[in-house]
Amino acid sequence: MVFNTEYQRSEVWNLKKKQKLIDSIIKEYNLGMIFLRRNDNNYFEVLDGQQRLKSIFQFLENEYPTSGEWTPEVGKKTFDELKDVSGVYAKFIAFKMNVAFVENADDETTSDIFLRLQEGMPLNTAEKLNAMRGELHKTILDLSNHPFIKNTSIKDHRFAHRLLAAQIFSLELNSNFDLMNFPDIKFANLQDLYEKYTFKEPPQYVLNTIKMNFNFLNKSFGDKAKVISRRGDFIPIYLLSSYLGKKYVTSGINEDFVNFTIEFLAKVESIKVQDKLIDPENIPYRDFKSWRSAGALSSRSFRERFKIILGKFLENFSDIQLKDTNRSFDYGQKMAIYYKDSGLCRICGKEVSFDEAEIDHVFPWSEGGTTTVNNGQLVCQTCNRSKGNRI
Repeated sequence: MVFNTEYQRSEVWNLKKKQKLIDSIIKEYNLGMIFLRRNDNNYFEVLDGQQRLKSIFQFLENEYPTSGEWTPEVGKKTFDELKDVSGVYAKFIAFKMNVAFVENADDETTSDIFLRLQEGMPLNTAEKLNAMRGELHKTILDLSNHPFIKNTSIKDHRFAHRLLAAQIFSLELNSNFDLMNFPDIKFANLQDLYEKYTFKEPPQYVLNTIKMNFNFLNKSFGDKAKVISRRGDFIPIYLLSSYLGKKYVTSGINEDFVNFTIEFLAKVESIKVQDKLIDPENIPYRDFKSWRSAGALSSRSFRERFKIILGKFLENFSDIQLKDTNRSFDYGQKMAIYYKDSGLCRICGKEVSFDEAEIDHVFPWSEGGTTTVNNGQLVCQTCNRSKGNRI
């Protein structure tokens, strides 16, 4: 591989830019397209991507380390030192880049292509997905035109609505709501999904589920859907409606759902993430806002934001009934009760972590007590074992 200095810039990236690039690779972000031309000597000349490739090669040669500022989970490490960081080295080595090859182009044509690449606007994730054809493309196009999406304040700039529909499809297809497991919805993951359903029909049950949820949201919000202006809010709101539809009796909750959403988003926007002195009641809203801005397309970010909005909803509507009237409280109810009881055992008053907390029926289930947030209380393991069926 060669860098043709007749039309390529010399090295211009500073250390900070190079470290940001390495951080992007570790976080599996899309780096855009690299354009190469095969010359007569069977070498590859770089038409576009010189700075990115040089930065990667220099890192591989241990010429600079990662940044503790941009990649705090790794710290300041050279490529050789990265091998000692569990999982990160393998992720770095396995990273895939998109490369386009230009064949049979003379120097004049090559220069013209290079100039056009520099003057043009690179494709974003939505535009790259939109260029892919197949059965899933048709499904996503249909979903993106649903009135609920159109009624939001999210502008359909550069196929933004189609990207939202693709992300929702991936989440509905690959999520496990019981275990709170959600897939990453970065470009590479969505690209694999489009390729999987190029020639075969996407699962009809997934399409039906999404349309059912969109119809519920559209009926509930109507013109008020314009309160949703961020893509980072759209997906947790969708996941909340999908989860409630799967687990709870949702007839008649339309107005409550809308009022809750409007109030929730208003509280999120009123919080400043950098504020250290914050009312404990506002911590969930601060955390939601923080997760929305950090790694917004990662599975962990979706899980944390969804847990927060679900917990606050069930805390507000503590009498909503489960479809399956069993004894066990579900994950969302546990989160809501944990918020309601401020993380303190209601019997001994000891502070309990969420993972160690247990949820107990105030009025025993064996005597007709309901499995609702209103009839649940947070207890530590010791108190729960000693309480038995006593009220």
